[in-house]
Parts: sequence; structure tokens; C-alpha cells
Amino acid sequence: MTTPTLSIIIPAFNRVAPLVQTLISASQALKQMSGEIILVDDGSDPPLSEQLLDVAVPYIYLRQTNQGSIVARMAGLKQAAGTYILFLDSDDLLAANSLTMQIQVMAEAGADISYSNFLAPKIQNPTETIEHILPHADSADTLFLQIQPPPHAVLYRRGYLLKHLAQPLIPMHRVYDPAGDIWLYYNLSIHPAFILKQAGAYAIIGAHTEKRYSHEWEVLGAAALGIAKKFIETCPKTPETLAVRSTLAKVTFNTWRALPYDMHPEYDRLAYRLWQSLPVVPIQQLGGKYFQLLAKILGVRIAARCIRRIKRPTYNSVQSIDEKRLQELLHTINEL
Repeated sequence: MTTPTLSIIIPAFNRVAPLVQTLISASQALKQMSGEIILVDDGSDPPLSEQLLDVAVPYIYLRQTNQGSIVARMAGLKQAAGTYILFLDSDDLLAANSLTMQIQVMAEAGADISYSNFLAPKIQNPTETIEHILPHADSADTLFLQIQPPPHAVLYRRGYLLKHLAQPLIPMHRVYDPAGDIWLYYNLSIHPAFILKQAGAYAIIGAHTEKRYSHEWEVLGAAALGIAKKFIETCPKTPETLAVRSTLAKVTFNTWRALPYDMHPEYDRLAYRLWQSLPVVPIQQLGGKYFQLLAKILGVRIAARCIRRIKRPTYNSVQSIDEKRLQELLHTINEL
């Protein structure tokens, strides 16, 4: 049996209409190469196999009890036979015939990872898209901790994933699911990789009105903080990981600094403590010249709070979940 060039893995739960478009898009992207689509049904009711009877796209169907998208994604990876791997969420799209050249360049160079720019719907007119230009990454920690491309903008060599996810630094847990892409990225960030940046935009964020994790930003953000917390606890504190931990220090500081100025106190404290537990990085890497000047006079924390007060919105104006739910979520994360 011929080994497929690419395995496209799609974990899905219940959201059918965008999934149909994702399957069609994935099938079109595979037209010029040997590949397989692996659909992992995370306990949908009714099963997705019954809801997709009219979809004329060949795919491998896996079904599991509802365990979350991270477990579903890893189940798909275990099943995959392709030389290269692409993860799609159930509302992601691909530019037609976009992957052939990308994989050819990866194969010729012997790269572990390849990523591209991506297209996203315009806020003013979702029927139109705008290209988001991503910077070049020279290391895994830069790509996965700082740039963090959309997951469907990244291609992996399967051997790289299998090697480095066999015993992930951060175990799988349902509370991390809203930030499942971040879970994958943090686990890969400590492993050196040969990375290529491809010209062009191959990945497309689908436009639809159904529920997204980003509609409840505190849930997504808290999950990401939980992942960072576990990473800090489990990452070996060695000279080899210093660059990764220093990169994370910049990321966690910017995350804390970007919060609403009157953010929920427990959420605020968690984000700040994560930054404090990481290596100290120069002020010049934490902000622009006005922040640097203020930080030299007032200190980093007070300077950041002053700027948050001026530039950031009130929490009440952007709040998406009630306090009880946020409190429960933070409690779960702190207990992990």
C-alpha cells in the first residue's frame, strides 16, 4: 500500500455546517497529491457519519466518546499514515491546490515544519478576506510561543510530531481544550526544528455565525494560562531551555499587560505570577520606548499598570462570561 503524502486531521463535535465546507476544502487541496482526510468525531449526537451522508468527500472516520479536541486530535495523529500532517479545525479552509508546492519545498529541504500567512474575514465585510502577514521564525520557541500561527497554517513532518508528542511535557486535559492549539505549540516549543516560511497565504479562517471559542475570550485565555502554568512547572530549568523560558517570559508579560485594566483580580494575579516565575528579560524586550522610560522611573509593574489604565478597556465592557463561571475555571486551573 502506498504511503500517503499528507494526512489532514479534523477533530469535530456537532458543528456540521462549517465542517462540510472544511471537508470539501480539504478534498480540493489534496487533488494533486496522495493524501487522506481523517475525521475524528468527538462523540457528536447524532454521530457525524449519519449527518454527513450527502457529503461526497472520501475520509477515514474515527469516533470516540466525548473527550475533547486535544484527545481527538492525538487520536487522529495515531491513525495517520501520511509523511506530513496538517491539523484542521471543523471551520478551517484551505486555498485550492495550496499544499503541493509547500510539501515539495519541505521534502527537498528536509524541513520539520512549514508555515504560511493566512486569510481571515474582514470585520466590516465577512464575505471578503484580508491577508495576515506572519514574521519569519528561526526557532521553535519563536514560532510556537510568539508568532502562534493558526493551526491550519502549519505543516509538520509526521516523524517530528510522533517523536516529540509521545510523552508531552503538558499532559492532555479537558480544561485546556479551548486553547488546544496552544497546548500543541507549547509541547513542541522546546524541541529544535528545521522551519520554513512559505510565501503566500494558504490557510483561510472560515466565516460563519456558529459558536467559536473566541466568543468567550476569558475561557480561551484562562486555558492558555493553565497551559503556561503547567509548562513552567514541568519544563526543565536547564541552560538548554533558557531561550524558550525567556521567550515565554516576554509572552506572559505581554498577555498580562494586554488585560483590561480592572481585570478580575484572580485572573490578573495568575497571569502576573506566571511572568514572575520566569527568567528576567531586559526592559527593552518588554515594550516600546515610552514604556521603557516609564519602567525605569516607576518599575516594570507600575509602568505596565499605568499604560493599561490609559489604553485598555474596562473589563465590564468586554466581559463574555459571568463571574461564577470564571471563578470555577480559575479554580480548576489552579488545582491542576
